Amino acid sequence: KLRASAFAELNETVLATVYGPEHAALVQRWHGHRLLAVDSSLLRLPKSDALGEKFGWVQCANHHGPQERYPQGRVSVLYDVLNQLALDPRLAASTVAETELAHEHLAHVQPGDVLLNDRGYTGYRWLVAVRATGAHFVSRASRGSFAAVQQLFTRAAADVSVVVTLTAPKEVRAECRARGWPLALLVRLVTVRLSSGELEVLATSLLDEVAYPNAALSAAYW
Repeated sequence: KLRASAFAELNETVLATVYGPEHAALVQRWHGHRLLAVDSSLLRLPKSDALGEKFGWVQCANHHGPQERYPQGRVSVLYDVLNQLALDPRLAASTVAETELAHEHLAHVQPGDVLLNDRGYTGYRWLVAVRATGAHFVSRASRGSFAAVQQLFTRAAADVSVVVTLTAPKEVRAECRARGWPLALLVRLVTVRLSSGELEVLATSLLDEVAYPNAALSAAYW
């Protein structure tokens, strides 16, 4: 019967200790950066009317028709992958988009951090929002995303690194102007061949190929 805020405050105390100056030498970093990741998952919650009202219900069904229902939430976590710490965990209704929760996580991101994320997040709005915090991104891109990404999938060559300019799509331009975000963004695209033979394209704001070679980005995203 503890408030959820109690656990949040305990976690903040842990983070303040770990990242404090007295432990700075113990904090693991990647090329001098904190290496963070964000992802979400759906979570089946204990069956109660109060939780169903708060988070929403999922109705099960089979060939006999509707069956039991249960509350379902979405848990999203901003995580320090090298030091194995949750910087900002959030639990919301399952109808809340994972991308919206990811934007809320950005309040806990520091300049110089590097964020890893899967293809479900890799849109212009997310990339430009990360850069607005002073952080960087290494993001897996989907085949149906930016035109430059589609061209690399068609090319189907591994270990390619190109710097391209992405432009804000029409549906986010008004928000970009309101927030002071740029309408164009320099992004480096890197192709990676997985052990399965599948080709992946990573989008990153780390443009220096010498300081951040392709192999290092591939290893970081792994």
